[in-house]
Amino acid sequence: MSDQTSEKKKRWKKKHLRTVCAFANSYGGRLSVGDTGSFSPEEAKKLSAGIYDEISEELDIHPHVRSVETGGRAYITMDIKPSPDPISFNGAYYRRVGKEDRELTGEELETFILLRDRRARLGLLVPGAVAEDLNQTAVKSFCSLAKIPETSNEELMKSLNQISDGILKGSAVVMFHKNPSQFILAPDIRIGRFSSSGTMEDMDVISGPAFLQPSETMEILSEKYLADCGYPADALKEAVINAVAHKDYSAGDPIRIRIHEDSISVSNPGGIRRRDLAEGLEGVSRPTNPALSDMFFRSGKMRLMGTGIPEMQAACLRNGMNPPVIEATREDFRITFFLSSSGRSEERLSGKTLAHERGKSYADMTDEVSGRTSRAESRRSSLLAAEGSEDSAAEK
Repeated sequence: MSDQTSEKKKRWKKKHLRTVCAFANSYGGRLSVGDTGSFSPEEAKKLSAGIYDEISEELDIHPHVRSVETGGRAYITMDIKPSPDPISFNGAYYRRVGKEDRELTGEELETFILLRDRRARLGLLVPGAVAEDLNQTAVKSFCSLAKIPETSNEELMKSLNQISDGILKGSAVVMFHKNPSQFILAPDIRIGRFSSSGTMEDMDVISGPAFLQPSETMEILSEKYLADCGYPADALKEAVINAVAHKDYSAGDPIRIRIHEDSISVSNPGGIRRRDLAEGLEGVSRPTNPALSDMFFRSGKMRLMGTGIPEMQAACLRNGMNPPVIEATREDFRITFFLSSSGRSEERLSGKTLAHERGKSYADMTDEVSGRTSRAESRRSSLLAAEGSEDSAAEK
C-alpha cells in the first residue's frame, strides 16, 4: 500500500534510501519494512538500528526509526520529516509525486535547489538592486585589498559574476549595497553587554555593507567593550568574519555578539551539518555562502583552507586561555571564548547541541568528535610551532 506520504517494503534494501530522500524533499512520510510476522523482536531492533545508521550516514538526516511488536513478532516503521535543506541520494535529488519517487532534473532541479539550499539563495537576482546603489567605500576597499584596478560598479560586478541584465545578485547586495536592509531582513551585527544577572547594559548595531562589518565591529569591540580584557583579537576577528560569511541571510535574524563578565560569544543563524563540522576540523572548507566567502578570500580576509577553527584555538592557547566552545545545529552556530583559563575546556567541540539535534547518544557523539579533536590539537600544535620558528628566525 503506497500513497503520497506512505510506503511499505517487504525487506530493507539500500535502494530504498531513494524513497527516504523523496519523503524528506517533499512533505515527509512513513516508510514501513515488513509486516506483523516478518521479524522477531530482537531482529527488528537490530535492523532498526542498522537502518537508522545507514540513513544518517548516507543522507545526513535522522528519522525516528522503531520496531513495532505485535503477537510476539515485529516489523519496522520510520517517520521522515520534511527537510529544510535539499537531500540527495547518490548525487540525485528525488521528490514524492503520488506513489512514485521522481528524480528532479533540468529546470525543475535548478529551481528546487535555489529555493531550498541556503548555499544557493544568495545566487538569486534581487529585483530593484542595481550597481549604482553600491557603497563606494566598500567597493574601493575591496578593490584595494583584492588588487583589482578600480572600474565602474557594473564592470566590477560582472567580473565577479554578481550581476545579470543590470540586476544584482543577493550576495552583491549583502556585501556592497549601501542599504542591504532594503532587500534583506536583519543583515546586521548586534553587540550586547550583559550583567551577571542577565540584564543588557549596553548595545551597538553595525549595519551597512557586510564587507565592512567585520572591521567596524572589531573597532567598536576594542574601543568600547574589550579594552585590556585579554581576548585574542585575531581569534575574535576570525569568528566575526566567519559569522558574516556563513550566516543564513534568509533567516531574518542578525549576528549576535554577547559580552559577559567572563566570556564573549559570536553566533549566527544558519548552522552547520555534523559532517561539515567534522570536516572543518580536518582542514576542509565548505562555505555556506560560496560567493561571500570567495570575495572575502579575494580580499585576503579568509583563506578557505579549513584553518579557521584551529587558528582560533591556537590564538586562545597563546593567550593562556582554553580553546573556545563550539555549539552547532542546523539552525545556529555559536562560538564562545572564555576569559579565564579555567573555562569549560572539557566541553569544547563536545557536540552536546549536535547530539541532541541529531538524535545520537551523547557518548556516540563525544567519541566521534574526540578523535577529530585530537587531530585538531595536533594541527594547533603545528601552528604554534611554526609561529615559534618564525619568531626565532625574526630574532636572529
